[in-house]
Amino acid sequence: MKYTALAVVLGAAYASAQSLSSSCIATLTTLVAAPEFACLNAQALLPLASSSSQSIVGPVNQWLQGMCAQPACTNDVVSAAVANVTQGCQADLEAHALGTSGGALALVTPVVQLAYPTARQVACLQDQSDGNAFCATELLTSLQASVGPLTVAKLVQVAMGVQLTDQGLTGLPQNVTCSACVKQAYNLVDKSFPQYAAAAGAVLQSQCGAGFTDGATPAGIVEIASTASATDASKNSGARGLLSTGAWGVAASALVALFSAFVVLA
Repeated sequence: MKYTALAVVLGAAYASAQSLSSSCIATLTTLVAAPEFACLNAQALLPLASSSSQSIVGPVNQWLQGMCAQPACTNDVVSAAVANVTQGCQADLEAHALGTSGGALALVTPVVQLAYPTARQVACLQDQSDGNAFCATELLTSLQASVGPLTVAKLVQVAMGVQLTDQGLTGLPQNVTCSACVKQAYNLVDKSFPQYAAAAGAVLQSQCGAGFTDGATPAGIVEIASTASATDASKNSGARGLLSTGAWGVAASALVALFSAFVVLA
């Protein structure tokens, strides 16, 4: 079985980034500019807009540094962000999220609110044995060492090549799949969503050994996400024209792909 849904979404959003509607661009600009959405630290991803050959490793690391230090987004902030994107980018999402309808988009908010705390925990894991590097940065760096400069396009290409077999996940280096970081990420997901983690657990056991899913926290892997809580989002936030249409490029596509993925994989 080939896991291509997310890759297709990423590819579609990447290919269509330059033709985002003016409404969608204004919406994404709001998320970057408005102080009530500071907990997302979305502005750190803007360097990806400058060049399609830009490696994602550096910008993602900068994004994590800021996002994990920020107070967690409240449910109101998450709801406001999702509502802004699903409304302001509705036509774009319907066109490129594998035919997702407006009705399905209306169901995204509770899914994102439910997944956000665990996703934030996973994103903010650090490896103390590797100079306190973020696990995500460490994994992307390992993948980049194997496949070359990890642009958004290259990440899509890698995702398209990942397959789930009886022997485990193929298409990813062993040191990426069976790392301590992935083990703790699995632990967190399994704790919050055991019904969805079961299939992944079987695959990881097959590839990495039975002890990989024993629930024990690997030595040196710590969570550093701020435990503070952000203030609720203002209902009066408006789009700011800080960025030109052409400047969005890959950064805009990444945000569209993120919300598309929630719809497709929910």
